[in-house]
Amino acid sequence: MSSSTIQNQVPFSVLFFHLPLFSLPPPVFGSTCFVHDLTPRKDKLAPRALKCIFLGYSRMQKGYRCYSPNLQRFLMSADVTFFETQLYFTGPVNHLDIFEVLPVPSFGDSVLISYSSSSITPPPTVPVAAPSPIAPVPPPSPVRPPSPVPPTIAPVPPPSPVQPSTAPPLLTYHRRPRPASGPADSCPAPDPANTGDLSPLNQPIAL
Repeated sequence: MSSSTIQNQVPFSVLFFHLPLFSLPPPVFGSTCFVHDLTPRKDKLAPRALKCIFLGYSRMQKGYRCYSPNLQRFLMSADVTFFETQLYFTGPVNHLDIFEVLPVPSFGDSVLISYSSSSITPPPTVPVAAPSPIAPVPPPSPVRPPSPVPPTIAPVPPPSPVQPSTAPPLLTYHRRPRPASGPADSCPAPDPANTGDLSPLNQPIAL
């Protein structure tokens, strides 16, 4: 039990704070549950579970306390399957909300048809316009291949005329005639007047 000295907590929660308070997870009260029936001598087609109502936990033993309206008695078991989103006792079924219980599959963009108890109104017919004739498409004109362009050759410039090289004028040399020879044993004496006009190569050499 909880105590005011420990801030209204259970001693088990204070001593073992890392452990859950309940060994069994707490399901929703009044939800539908199925208690597994382990009674022997059952054939293969006999039901293996009993549909019951979850009421709470037992103070004497570990397990869930359930009630079976068919058997009209309380059952205690730890092997129970819960459907917490489904309550055992539900209100009367509203026939106007039948589409919420059983959703109708939709087939694309269908037209919603309203039904009345007296007569059925057919859906309005929508006139369909006749498709306009399609103009014939002329065949594409054949594409001519581009004409080959002849390669352009750059003209070669003519060779420039070779001008004759101007050679230096030839120098003509004249040799002076030799004087008439005299007797073999006598040598003519050189003329001192003409010696000065001779070049060094034409001057006489004394032996």
